[in-house]
Amino acid sequence: MYLIVSILTTLCSYGQITIYGVVKVENASAEGIHITNLVSEKATITNEKGEFWLDVIEDDLLVFSAVHLNYWRKSISANDIKNGRIEIVMTAKVSELQEVVVTEYTKINAQDLGIINYKPVSYTPAERRLRTATTGILDPLLNWISGRTKRLKKTSELSKKNLC
Repeated sequence: MYLIVSILTTLCSYGQITIYGVVKVENASAEGIHITNLVSEKATITNEKGEFWLDVIEDDLLVFSAVHLNYWRKSISANDIKNGRIEIVMTAKVSELQEVVVTEYTKINAQDLGIINYKPVSYTPAERRLRTATTGILDPLLNWISGRTKRLKKTSELSKKNLC
């Protein structure tokens, strides 16, 4: 069985060589570009330097694609196989916008965005400080001893009166 599998593998890969390639891109990253051999249906992805290795034979068609780059095709020639190396230069995809509208949303909250379906409690800064000082394990005790809790309660009451 092993002999049959190895013979079939050898026959299927007859004539294929692993070619080294480099993709160069000006003003964009060459990492993560997908290279697909349309004939053998093998594929690979470029590394951070834009390098890749792929099994090819003469007249294979390679397709290079990435979201941020223009689509590119390359047919493998006898010269490419002889050199054992190909170099591809790709261009960045440019999307021009006709108009950009900037809207300032100053009062966005989770309820307006539909994240929660109830009205959240809103605290004044003084109420938030009081709430922080009276929750937890050690903070309430230390703040009661130092008198900070009493001062924060007075400040909170004054801020409520000022709001009215």
